Amino acid sequence: MKLGYIGMPNGDSQFRTHEHLALADRLNFHLAYFPETSPEYFAAPERKPASTMKIALDAAAFGPLSPSEIEEAVRLVSDKLGAQLSLGIQMSSATSDTKSKTRAQAFETLFSYDPRVEQLIPVSHFPMKPPRPEIIGLPVTGASSEARLAAARGYSPMTPSWLSDKDVARVWPAIVNGATSAVRRAQPSQWQVNRLIIVHDDDATLNEYAYGANSPYRRHFARHAQHGLIDSDVDAHLNRVVIAGSANKVAEEILELREAVGEFGALNIVDPIGTDPNMTKATMLRLAQDVMPMIEKSYVSPLKNLERT
Repeated sequence: MKLGYIGMPNGDSQFRTHEHLALADRLNFHLAYFPETSPEYFAAPERKPASTMKIALDAAAFGPLSPSEIEEAVRLVSDKLGAQLSLGIQMSSATSDTKSKTRAQAFETLFSYDPRVEQLIPVSHFPMKPPRPEIIGLPVTGASSEARLAAARGYSPMTPSWLSDKDVARVWPAIVNGATSAVRRAQPSQWQVNRLIIVHDDDATLNEYAYGANSPYRRHFARHAQHGLIDSDVDAHLNRVVIAGSANKVAEEILELREAVGEFGALNIVDPIGTDPNMTKATMLRLAQDVMPMIEKSYVSPLKNLERT
């Protein structure tokens, strides 16, 4: 199982993005995804990572551009990074954010899935030339129909952080169904699950940061409740989906998550608005250096050399 980082914009967004990108790269994270960061920020040569870690941006972050302008922007950022850029599309059937939904749908017209050749193909008047960016399909509401659509279109599946373990488990069958409809085989190794995670040894600090009245995680889910993505019981939601504790406890909870939802290829730590950058960096370090070795030692995937059908 690989680790990834998803960073939301903060007051010190550019400085934080650069620091967290560099740390994720150094820790061999597979992905650093910045959903609401401007593509222009990554066009600077000094932002180039040292490894082959994927960097992803939201398609909506490219603004109201024409397909040809989007293609040029994608190529510019990819060339500066020295690696192929991945792009996230929010698969929303019920979002209230009409502006983002419209932009994502406009970007989506650049691609279609052809099951005969098992690849994305351009369908607009401004086709993107190979190599085309990987498209990450993120179901906004967690609805099975959104996951099914993303899989049918050949997008890499990603599950949002606010879904409970029980709801995440329901997503995989939808992914399989969508992939099968496009004459493909769903690959668990490509499935990414997002979670809010904090690794800390002091219980008082941990509880206040993760569950207290001023918790950035509480504010994160309160915003989601306002948009109708989760119910109004934020406390219950925090208890269901936040993974918090010592390295041992976090390792146990991640193993329980995998037991509950099945095999998946990557666990992405979500860094919402208002978090303490030092707490986030410490958690990234502890996950990579302390937690993952425990998981690898105690759990051997029954599908190590196989993929589920």
